[in-house]
Amino acid sequence: MTSSATTSDNSTTDRYLSEPELRTYLGYSPSTIRRLRRKGLPCVGTDRLRRYHLGTVLEWLGEHT
Repeated sequence: MTSSATTSDNSTTDRYLSEPELRTYLGYSPSTIRRLRRKGLPCVGTDRLRRYHLGTVLEWLGEHT
């Protein structure tokens, strides 16, 4: 049985965010996101439709920062 906090955390990290949403969530500047993307920050889509899977991004940041 899972707690509601665990379920809430999982549903939050399973979201795809736009770049502005990701910057707001992480508190990063646009230049920081660009720099991290050049280093391999995972994303899907093209420049105009780029999305970031929050759980994957958080895992990547944990391994690379």
